[in-house]
Amino acid sequence: MKRNGFILFLVILTLTGYFTITAGSKMELENNNNKTPIHVSPLAP
Repeated sequence: MKRNGFILFLVILTLTGYFTITAGSKMELENNNNKTPIHVSPLAP
């Protein structure tokens, strides 16, 4: 039971990290036109 919860936690962590990175890169691409560096996601390392 505990192992399943840990695996689920890892999966959720990976999914949130992936979506954070993709959203962050998309925002960076859009903000490159404005020449303003911005860090959107606090979750990204």
